[in-house]
Amino acid sequence: MNIVSGSTNNTFYTRAVNFDDRIVIDPETGYSNLMTNGDAEFGSTYNINAGGISRTGSYEGSYCFYDIGNRGYLGSVYIPVNTSDTYLLSYYAKSVGTVQSQMYAGLQCFDEDLNFIDLRNNGDSGNTTLASPLNNGDTTITLTDASGWQATGAQYYFKNILFFPASHPKYYTPWTYTRYGFGNPTIPDLYYGTRNGNILSLSTDGVNNNLTWSYGSLPAGTPVSNGLAGGTYGYYLNCNTTIPNTWTKYSLTLTGEGKSSGCGYNVFRYGTKYVTWMALANYGQSSTSIVYYDNIVFANMTNRSQTYAYNKHMSRAKLGTLNAYNFNELGIV
Repeated sequence: MNIVSGSTNNTFYTRAVNFDDRIVIDPETGYSNLMTNGDAEFGSTYNINAGGISRTGSYEGSYCFYDIGNRGYLGSVYIPVNTSDTYLLSYYAKSVGTVQSQMYAGLQCFDEDLNFIDLRNNGDSGNTTLASPLNNGDTTITLTDASGWQATGAQYYFKNILFFPASHPKYYTPWTYTRYGFGNPTIPDLYYGTRNGNILSLSTDGVNNNLTWSYGSLPAGTPVSNGLAGGTYGYYLNCNTTIPNTWTKYSLTLTGEGKSSGCGYNVFRYGTKYVTWMALANYGQSSTSIVYYDNIVFANMTNRSQTYAYNKHMSRAKLGTLNAYNFNELGIV
């Protein structure tokens, strides 16, 4: 932290600068912008992790971000969210290369433990229950109704088995968010090889019937969903959008939770407690495509007092804990 002191118009000030997590008021919306350095005015790519900073051609202010050619990048400051609130997400972009840029942009969603939420952690597809118990030594499961599940010949990434055990401390809400079947270090990712009516053969790869269950019993009636892959991230703002050669604003509001598969959705993924920025700039393009972007805003429209972001490079903190903010102390001399 650096301390800067001085005086202006007979007012003495002391200001702390170079904090990682300054929260600023977005002048266009009047909301507290939770997206640290979303306006690029740190003069660096901090948090947004873009390809570079331009000192000319910004939408407003002294700087904007840019990327040349195909490049994906992810934000590094976690922002806590209450998914029952309504949030504004917006930014400005323009193409400056000889070929207009194709852009994906939006958010990554994370759970309370900062685990990335893949679509295969979200239920809401083929929702059903176990028709009979699953016990150690079993090689198949029997569902109450498998009619909404993918056929045997489907790609493996459409054949995950997701459980929502009533006894689990985190993944008990039926057909919403779970890591009991995908992305869980204590059990393998669960697939089925073949589907014969309501009977699924357990598999470790979605092709071979090669898994013998050894992870404890699940009773009949346990909720189950068919885990399906899709868009890796939440492409809320751009989904392979062609960016014009003039500054263009992209904006939407998000509230609630659902199986947000990427393009065209305005809900957070099931289980979301934190988000970060993400973008795939000049997607699939060469260095002839260059994109500028500026004024990335993420703001809580319901609770204007939310002014907290969590930096993963700092020690773990809980909601309501002040990590590092910009502050001013003013007094007349």
